[in-house]
Amino acid sequence: KNNLRMEMPRANSATVATWSELPRAEGYLKLIKGIGKNRRLYFRLSFTNFGCFEGDTGKFVAAVTLAGIAQVRSLNATRFEVEMPGGFGFSQDKKLLLEASSSLSASRWVSALTSPSSAPVGLLMEGYLRKIKPLTVGLSHRRWFVLTRSQFEYYEVEGGALIAGAPTTVITRVSAHGNAGFLIQCSAPVTRSGHDQFVLIAERPAVRERWLTALFQAVPRAFSHQAEPAGGPASACKRVSGALGEEWVSTRERILSVHGDL
Repeated sequence: KNNLRMEMPRANSATVATWSELPRAEGYLKLIKGIGKNRRLYFRLSFTNFGCFEGDTGKFVAAVTLAGIAQVRSLNATRFEVEMPGGFGFSQDKKLLLEASSSLSASRWVSALTSPSSAPVGLLMEGYLRKIKPLTVGLSHRRWFVLTRSQFEYYEVEGGALIAGAPTTVITRVSAHGNAGFLIQCSAPVTRSGHDQFVLIAERPAVRERWLTALFQAVPRAFSHQAEPAGGPASACKRVSGALGEEWVSTRERILSVHGDL
């Protein structure tokens, strides 16, 4: 077992995580509570909170401030435990037993929870997307994508080997594509095979909206080709339904008000 203690004061865990907070890490984890009670939830670690939602862009479930985390302990290749003396969620659990999809994912989460410097610098969003293979009809690969203010990269799996990527400065155009997809065009090769564009498919339209908003934060000029890209961050008065509600109004003005000067 590997015990990793947090050098920070203890605090009350009562808090609310929001989608406007920039992440240090995010993704799905299984909350282990016993046979028939386990839940797959979407966890987000920001620079102030560790919280979970019912899914990516889903309803808020619970959160704890980082000051409320006393210890993170690796139990085996895929499971780790987070200890919070102040409790977590409605049931006020003092410990969370979490299971990642792989040992690479678990290692990434433990590192992120115990070492702030392990997160990619300027991280805006990360997660799985379906990458449509160029020059094919419908053939795709599920890859882990990471967007920072300076880089857009994709990996074999979460926490896995880097496949390819490029600086965000080469992104020239971003637009919605189909129901839950989006197209990214670049001025230089960005794929392993040397292509200069991606067609990427998100889990659902609301998740695509998050990606478009994050891309707008990184490269707002890539959206200047159209005043209101359908489903994109510049669409006037566009709202994502569900838990995002009034907080997530996808306009340039709203993004600027939340994140400041781009």
